[in-house]
Amino acid sequence: MTLSDFQRAMLAAFAARESGIGASLEEMKAIAYCVRNRVRQGWHGGNWLANLENADQYRGNLKGPHIPIDADSRPVQRLVREIDDIYFGLRESTNSPQAQTNGIEDSIGKCCYWLRANEPFSPWFVEKIIHDPDHHPLRMQMGTLYFYE
Repeated sequence: MTLSDFQRAMLAAFAARESGIGASLEEMKAIAYCVRNRVRQGWHGGNWLANLENADQYRGNLKGPHIPIDADSRPVQRLVREIDDIYFGLRESTNSPQAQTNGIEDSIGKCCYWLRANEPFSPWFVEKIIHDPDHHPLRMQMGTLYFYE
C-alpha cells in the first residue's frame, strides 16, 4: 500500500461518515470535493491527512455520535470505486454513463464548507461562515446538506 492509497481510503471513509447514515453517493462525493478544495487551496500545507485530521475545526454542525460505515451500502461501494477521480482531479468524459457526476464537481466549485441543516449548528460556523455571505456564499443545497465557499 502506498501513502496515496491510504489517503484515498481515508478520504472515502471520511466522506462516508461525514455525510451521515443513508447518504447518497452524490452527498458523499460533494463532501470529498470540499476536502479536495481545501487541499488545493493549501489548507494545512496542502496535506490530505492533515486536512482530514483537522476537519473538526471547520465543522458546520456540532459533533455528533460516531457514524459507522456500512460497507454493504451500494453508495459507499461506488464511492470507493470513484474516489480516485476526486483525489487525482480526473474529470470524467462527457460521453461516459457517469458524466452527470461532473455536475457535482461543477456545482461544488470552490466550496470548502458544508452544513447539515437538520442538525445543531456550530457557533463558529454561524459566526464565521453563515454571517459572512460576501466571503462565504451558499453555493449549493443537496437535500439537508448546504455547501459554502
